[in-house]
Amino acid sequence: MKARHILAGSILTAVASSSFAVTLASSTFDASTEGWKAVNGASHFERLLDGGDPGGFIQAKDVNGETLWFFAAPSAYLGDKSAAYGGSLSFALKSDSTSPPLATTYADIHLLGANGVRLVFTGDAVPTGGWTSYTVALVADGSWKVDSVNGPNATAADFAGVLANLETLRIRGDYKQAVETTGLDSVVLTAAVPEPATAAMALAGLALLAGIARRRQA
Repeated sequence: MKARHILAGSILTAVASSSFAVTLASSTFDASTEGWKAVNGASHFERLLDGGDPGGFIQAKDVNGETLWFFAAPSAYLGDKSAAYGGSLSFALKSDSTSPPLATTYADIHLLGANGVRLVFTGDAVPTGGWTSYTVALVADGSWKVDSVNGPNATAADFAGVLANLETLRIRGDYKQAVETTGLDSVVLTAAVPEPATAAMALAGLALLAGIARRRQA
């Protein structure tokens, strides 16, 4: 049975009570790899037709069990993704290894902007033999760091600079001490958009302020 998990440090409650999620990019891998790759020391990258979450999925394997590797997102997830701030990145993982998790803390997600700034997120993901879904909020809540897991907390300005021209989005595939094969499925990047009622109230407020300003000028 599939498990769902919100990574620690990034508590996501419907993104915000006054907003709903709009999909910016998604991957189900039912027809192809959709441009995803396995990088930084992965081997045997492939798409399987079934057994996913559900349907098809992609997977890759360690080369030697020592190199930390990642799944790298295609162009659909890159470029100007400013709207993703306040939204989320969700995905499902599974691993065929029962060995202990890596003892050292590594980043689970990397976001690299054209401005040279790298944002990293570390949660408590430890994939098992069954699919587990993870959701990470893309917001400056203290769980994202700049450059490394020990770097300073990412600010809203850091996110704005990176998401304005996102060059790299990577999801970690290596979680266990021994050689493992890790699968990835159901990747979704969302934006947080105000609900119509909230947006209408905001516009009404702006109109009221503009009216007051005009009367004062008169």
